[in-house]
Amino acid sequence: MEINVKNGVGVFDVETVLNDEYQDAVTSTSGVAGKSTASKTAKVINLGGKVRSDGIASIIVKANSLLAGAKQTIKLQGSNDDFVADIVDLNINEFGDAAALPGNVDVSTGRYDIPYSNVRDTVAYQYLRSFAVVNEPSPNSPANHISYVMFLLPNK
Repeated sequence: MEINVKNGVGVFDVETVLNDEYQDAVTSTSGVAGKSTASKTAKVINLGGKVRSDGIASIIVKANSLLAGAKQTIKLQGSNDDFVADIVDLNINEFGDAAALPGNVDVSTGRYDIPYSNVRDTVAYQYLRSFAVVNEPSPNSPANHISYVMFLLPNK
């Protein structure tokens, strides 16, 4: 799905929604049931070419059911081959229990606006997606995640 990167910051466009809600059904990154790390990928957006796009990545945390010692990492990833093999982390954000995070501060519900760019080391990435990873102290806990929405607000 191609988006128009000429929208102004603050203009919401449904095409820039990368994740509309974290689902309870997650897949182990190792593919083995019972492992303590799970991940979920969301919709891929196409910027329409390898052009620079800067703006704000908004993450709205709707609910937090992370257990003590758990954290969730939400990444903005880029690719130039639609995430077949070329995957780069453009932005990494950690949410969770204070004990699992630097600064010893719990995540709370609310909106987090983080500057983003699809350029890393002079390479502009055409495809963007959200990628969530839950590191949990007790594996397979269905309640151990945060519910969030993530969307991009590109600069003009």
